Amino acid sequence: MKNAHQLEAQGRRLDRVNNRTAKILELMRIRGATLHVDLSGPRPRWWISTGEQVDEKIAALLVKHRSVIDVGDTLPGCGGLAQTWRYVGEPAD
Repeated sequence: MKNAHQLEAQGRRLDRVNNRTAKILELMRIRGATLHVDLSGPRPRWWISTGEQVDEKIAALLVKHRSVIDVGDTLPGCGGLAQTWRYVGEPAD
């Protein structure tokens, strides 16, 4: 069981992740920024078209967001992972 200090630290980490994710989504929505991944190295490298690096954990949240879609630029042998994602707006429910 976690103590109060550990829970506070976890809450601050989650706040940072949520704030960064929201900031990138806002850049994608307002400025048309796109999310990119480079799969040529030992680990994927993520960034947005404004030049800012994106943490792998945040990128994982972004590509699962319902307003973000891949643009269909998957390369053969990459396990089906696209290289570019963009914001398309909130889908109608």
